Amino acid sequence: MRFSHSFIRLAGVVCLLALASCQTTGNGIKLPDDSVLDTYLCKPPGKGPYPAVIILHHKGGLTEDIKIFASSLSEKNFVTIAIDYYSSGGWLSHKVGAAYDFLQKLPEVDPERIGILGFSRGALEGMRVAIDFQNEYPIRPIGALVSYYIGRGVDGPSSNLPPILFLHGDKDIETHWKAVLEMCDELKRMNQVCEAKIYENTYHAFTHGSRYGGYDGQVSADAFKRTVAFLNKYLRRAPIQ
Repeated sequence: MRFSHSFIRLAGVVCLLALASCQTTGNGIKLPDDSVLDTYLCKPPGKGPYPAVIILHHKGGLTEDIKIFASSLSEKNFVTIAIDYYSSGGWLSHKVGAAYDFLQKLPEVDPERIGILGFSRGALEGMRVAIDFQNEYPIRPIGALVSYYIGRGVDGPSSNLPPILFLHGDKDIETHWKAVLEMCDELKRMNQVCEAKIYENTYHAFTHGSRYGGYDGQVSADAFKRTVAFLNKYLRRAPIQ
């Protein structure tokens, strides 16, 4: 069954008001240059501690569809923080690191259960940050990584990547689906955890309307279901890898 984008948006807002507690900016996340990182933070009801997910937006920025996704994922008992990495200067890894450190201090968050989820460019940058975090001090372990229609190709495989889930369309012109499967196969040969779902007749940016194509509600719903299952398996229960 396919749902209109407006219905999904409305449903997300209703659930946000009923279940998730969300707020924009004002979180006091400062960067090394003293600028403030704009974010959208959502917490489930209850005390937790919950796993947390840092969400990296697509090229369009911290848009309404990203905020609704953050609130929807929070309703599945994850603390989520979508960061606007356009909002301040400096390296993206510093911004993600600041969000990571902020999450670790929240009483609702399990500090050893933090993952990254990215859309398009955000998915590619999320992979790079997860690797960088293993080579920096302090080390910031990432428990799981979810990639929605990774943009601008894929980097080579790395033993420093956490369990990763790729959600991709076979008509994506930003990154060919075969490159995604090749990456996943290589990671498996390295005894890394990698899952990939390639959707037939699906374009880049299927979670929102864009120049690549229209919003696909059916694919988006399936991808969200797979996201929650993957994060439950590798972020909520499994040890950090």
